[in-house]
Amino acid sequence: MRDKAHNNARKSLRECAVYADRVGVPLCVENQPIDDRDIRHTTTVADLASAVSIDGTDASLDVTVDIGHANVNGHEYQEFVEKFGDQIRVCHLHDNDGTSDQHEPLRDYDEFMTAIPADYFVFEMTSLADIGVSVGRPDVTVPECEL
Repeated sequence: MRDKAHNNARKSLRECAVYADRVGVPLCVENQPIDDRDIRHTTTVADLASAVSIDGTDASLDVTVDIGHANVNGHEYQEFVEKFGDQIRVCHLHDNDGTSDQHEPLRDYDEFMTAIPADYFVFEMTSLADIGVSVGRPDVTVPECEL
């Protein structure tokens, strides 16, 4: 059953890629963190390469590199840059201690923005205050607003 589900997911991804290509929207696949409960198919460079390889169509999939996920999985982000290079459209920036996907502040983000050829860099944390810490502005607060 898992093989059938995986094949169906790849088929759906292929169909999405064809449509995205037709309308001119990049479609990215992200490296995922290892999870004890769920089977993840993009935790390694090789697995991600297999996921973005779409046979039988001219459409293409791009890549989102999540540096925190790479760290949790025991990979250096440079491995993803070497393999995917200009195929990287988005980079998720956050930190962790290597044991779980904690989405902690990332103080040395400049290194990644220089080394990764992404079009977009996204701080992926749990609060605005964590983003403030990342950019050297721990005084940043969330403005009050009404919904």
